[in-house]
Amino acid sequence: MRRILTTLTVLLAFVVASYAQREISGKIADEKGNALIGASVTETGTNNGTITDENGMFSLQVSPGAKSLEVSYIGYSERTIQLGVSNTIEIQLSEGAALNEIIVTALGIRRNSLLKVEERTQPLNKFF
Repeated sequence: MRRILTTLTVLLAFVVASYAQREISGKIADEKGNALIGASVTETGTNNGTITDENGMFSLQVSPGAKSLEVSYIGYSERTIQLGVSNTIEIQLSEGAALNEIIVTALGIRRNSLLKVEERTQPLNKFF
């Protein structure tokens, strides 16, 4: 009986450990060390991600098998960061190509169509 209980405890510990997530935190800055507010940090190959706060700091729960993070910010080159043993990382992004054009869409805006109104003229004496 004791052997079965020990086996079940070890099995349960293995299952719990396999579902445990790892927390990665850090700071994202530009080449001059200025914090990048709103930079995107995403676990590679997933939709799991976050953005940086006003100090350029982020914190993200990643799966145990996560190998890398993708970091991007408008106007800067995107980087893929390989995850190592450390749970804290500092990332520096360099300026990328300048934006050449911006496309603005009007989704969700209703346009009122102009109704054709026929002009009808009738003598005033008809109404009186």
